[in-house]
Amino acid sequence: MNFRIRLALPFSIFAGLIIVTLLVGCKTEPKTEYKYNDNTAPIRLAAEPARINPILSRSGYSRQVVERVFAALMDYDPVTLKLTPFLVESAPEIQPISEGNFAGGTNFIFKIRKEAVWDDGSPVTADDVDFSFKLLFTPGLPTEAYRPYFEFFKEFKKDPADNRKFTLTAANQYILNEAAAVSIPIYPAKIYDPENVLAAYTLNQLNVPDLDKLYGEKEDLKKFAEQFNSPKFSREKEGVVGCGPYKFEKWETGQYVLLTKKQNWWGSQITESALFQAGPDTILYKIVADQTAAIAALKDQEIDAASSLDPNDFAELKANDFVTKNFNLQTPLSPQIYLMYLNNKDPKLNDKRTRKALAHLMNVDEFITTLYNSLAERVVGPVLPTAEYYNKNLQPVGFDLQKAKDLLKEAGWTDSDNNGVLDRNVGGKQEEFEVEILSTGSKASQNMSLFYQNSLKAAGIKANVVTKEGREAMAEVRKKNYQIYPGAMGLDLTLDDFKQQWHTESDQPSGGNYTGFGSAATDSLIESIRTTFDVAKRNELYKEFQAMLYEEQPAIFLFVPQERIAIHKRFEATTSLKRPGFFPNTFKLKKEKAGIF
Repeated sequence: MNFRIRLALPFSIFAGLIIVTLLVGCKTEPKTEYKYNDNTAPIRLAAEPARINPILSRSGYSRQVVERVFAALMDYDPVTLKLTPFLVESAPEIQPISEGNFAGGTNFIFKIRKEAVWDDGSPVTADDVDFSFKLLFTPGLPTEAYRPYFEFFKEFKKDPADNRKFTLTAANQYILNEAAAVSIPIYPAKIYDPENVLAAYTLNQLNVPDLDKLYGEKEDLKKFAEQFNSPKFSREKEGVVGCGPYKFEKWETGQYVLLTKKQNWWGSQITESALFQAGPDTILYKIVADQTAAIAALKDQEIDAASSLDPNDFAELKANDFVTKNFNLQTPLSPQIYLMYLNNKDPKLNDKRTRKALAHLMNVDEFITTLYNSLAERVVGPVLPTAEYYNKNLQPVGFDLQKAKDLLKEAGWTDSDNNGVLDRNVGGKQEEFEVEILSTGSKASQNMSLFYQNSLKAAGIKANVVTKEGREAMAEVRKKNYQIYPGAMGLDLTLDDFKQQWHTESDQPSGGNYTGFGSAATDSLIESIRTTFDVAKRNELYKEFQAMLYEEQPAIFLFVPQERIAIHKRFEATTSLKRPGFFPNTFKLKKEKAGIF
């Protein structure tokens, strides 16, 4: 299941490569001694990364790897959950602008740490930050989904006396301006833009509504975009360069991604945050999509850590004495919301009464109990129930077959030919209510799809489960070439901004509005939330928007899961609310567990 659909702000995967091949024929009997005798952390990655290039990929699986290789100005510490300086010395100095072109806006003044250097020892400079921001607004790069978070940033000024100091200007007020400003992964301009193409343009020139019209045919930008999009800068060692604690070494498709700790990493002497930790010498992200294979690999100690384990498999692990002796099994809250995306532009699903009926046909409580081992909590919309602005006045939509049938009848669905399948006039033609549920083929996706398929059948709706590989499935969703898609929104520790996923401007293949939902009223409410700084007023707007979604049911909101994480006891490690729930760079090998375990 593709569970990392939403943009992450600020940015949430072996010495001994021969062991990778053992996953093909995992032994079912557990070993009594540990597989590794060095400081290597084999980590299960549940799907193939899209790219090892943070600007080009929204995949959560890519993100797990990217966060070890690249660094942002600031990031959320996985232990304290506080926004913490990473590449910069401190949080920005904030100066309101009272006059000039950007009156009413804000200046954010930063200074890069003197320790921060690239792998060749050269310093991270303001030029690298400037380049990284301009990537967001470069035509030909698939960054449209990110732009709503950064559209207010209009000017970047380097301090002429200090190449580590710069000012970023936001022309308008926005509740996430600071969080957005510090979230960009910083690239070395000399590696990714050796011909200095973007240096010829200012941020103000590129951050314009008609970007493609103005610059889309510029030959220098077209050539740059083509090169930046090439495999070299997404999966080749010499082209994937960041200033995080680990270096990208190799990606063997379908098998593993290999990272090694930098010997002279600049952050090794900084102890103020877990962000700077680099415990394992090697992190080996093993790509193990199949849940059964992942469980077998854990029992056979082929992997040290895994998350998003099947709930019922996780219960079996907890009952296994060998597993509990060797692994810590933990269930922190997972900041994501599972939902069934509905294509609101599909002729069969464009009536809200039909969508409401579909919501009443998903027995979420039974699904949580029987297929999720009760490790989840119901939700009513795209907000975590822990948020202070979660709308508690709305009750989760309950399973109600009769109510669903009544709503379907109101929407014109009847069984006119008595064949057991509802039908109605759709676009001037009588059609049966037959829909496709698009599944990625993972166990979680298949479980949800088949469970819902049976529920729909009881109401006279014929549902066919169509299975496609994760990236192929997401391509279809972005093009609105689907009807029902079980997925999840990964949420972060910032305030919610609904523009990316629910605004009509994001209703495009490169945007994040996968349902096609939106109206002038909902767009206006989203815009108001983005610029309201009075907490009480903003919380009321949040609740109003949730109520509007609840009424329209553009998607069926299901639940917030608890993570299911296994981490080998040979490491000292903690879990976190921050995705994906654990961070292998913080793993510390226990001295008494080194060697044979």
